This record gives sequence, C-alpha cells and structure tokens, in this order.
Amino acid sequence: MKQYNYPNLIKAFAQQKFGYPNEYDASQIFLDALFFLSTGVKNKTLENLKEKEKELLGKAVGEFLVEASKEPFTDILGDYILETKSKKDKQWKGQFFTPQTVCDFMAQTTVADVTEEEIFQRIKNGKSYMVAEPSAGSGRMILSAAKELKKKISFELTTYLEVWATDIDITCVKMTAINTAIWGIPTAVVWGDALIPKETDKVFYNVPFAVLKNNQKKMKKLKKTIDSLKKLLETKPEAEESKLLSLWDI
Repeated sequence: MKQYNYPNLIKAFAQQKFGYPNEYDASQIFLDALFFLSTGVKNKTLENLKEKEKELLGKAVGEFLVEASKEPFTDILGDYILETKSKKDKQWKGQFFTPQTVCDFMAQTTVADVTEEEIFQRIKNGKSYMVAEPSAGSGRMILSAAKELKKKISFELTTYLEVWATDIDITCVKMTAINTAIWGIPTAVVWGDALIPKETDKVFYNVPFAVLKNNQKKMKKLKKTIDSLKKLLETKPEAEESKLLSLWDI
C-alpha cells in the first residue's frame, strides 16, 4: 500500500494561523471543508476565513481529492487526523483504527455470499442492501465492504447500498461522511453512542445518500454547496479513473 506524507496534504495552509494557534486547528478546518463538501453542513469557522485563506484551503482540498483517487476505497484521511490527536484523547475514546488490510479481509468474509441477483431483487422491490457500522471510526470498514461489493456487482453503489454508521466522536463522524462520499457510498452517519441511542443523536447524510433516496430538496441544497466550494479551486481535480470522485459529478 502506498505510504502518504500526511502533513504535506495541508502544508499549503497549515503554516497559516487562520485565527488559531496550532496545526491541529488547521487540520480541523481542512476536515470541516471536506465535511462541508460531503454533506452540505458548514462550520462557522469556514465563513470567517479570508479570501486568501479560502484559496489556500481550496487548493489543499483539491490536492487531497486527487491523492485519494490514487487508492480506490482506501482511507488516507484517518491516519493523518489520528496523528494530530493527543495520546490521552485517543485512549479516552479508544481510538486505534483497524488497519486497512484487516478491514479488507473482514469485508471479504462478510459479503462473500452476496450475489448480484439478490441485489437486483432488492432494487426491483424498492429496497436497499443495508450495512450497519456501530463504531465507524474513519469509515474504513465501510470502504472495504463497498470495495468487495463493487468487485461482484455491476450496479452503481448509489442505486442499492444504504449504510448507517455511528460514532461517538464528531471527528470520526466527519471522516466517515467524507470517505464514503468520495467513493459514492450512500451513508447516514449518526453522532452518538450505538449502545445507548438517544433521540437527541444527530444524523448527517452524505451526497450519495441523497441520491439514493432521490431527495430532490437535499440534492439541490448539496449541489449549491458543492458548487460554492468548487469555485475555490482553479480547476476540477483530475482523477486517475472516471467516476472516482463522485462528489464532483453532482
């Protein structure tokens, strides 16, 4: 697997303070921008950025999307964000992400018996193939499951796959929404505890989820959101394969 120099992903603007004192906050702005692109949810910190800062951020986002396209269904975001967290913070939340290779193996055994005919019948009956992830982390297990389904089934993921993910950490919620949106995986991410669900738990829907549910109102809002962020980039990111960056096709 390719090794990425994660700090360089936001090198263009990490040296800028953006009103904050350290690189961790800069990485959070980076994460919020990708989350905004994936779900349409805007953080107020993004609204307060100056034009030059927005330009730098836009270029960093574009660099990340191009880099992500080189390794289909692979999380390159989680390791970088995890590196920025303190050891105490990670231990309190039990955040030690499962290696991608292990996720791939577990996904192979989980979806081994799923057939294209089964999926076709679900689509025919107006149903989706449901996947639940109670401890999403950065969404790696979801990416691995989608990769395996993609190998076996010719239908686009946005026509049949419906993922419901949960995590107690808002940073993980954002990473899951971002990673799944990039690869066109319809995902609803719940910010809460899967063991103790509450009515106050917040749910975030990514762009592919809106496509799956044919939510025209949501899709229209998301398109405006994506268009506004695209303007920060001089050119659309070039992917190595067509339809990799599904976010840009909305």
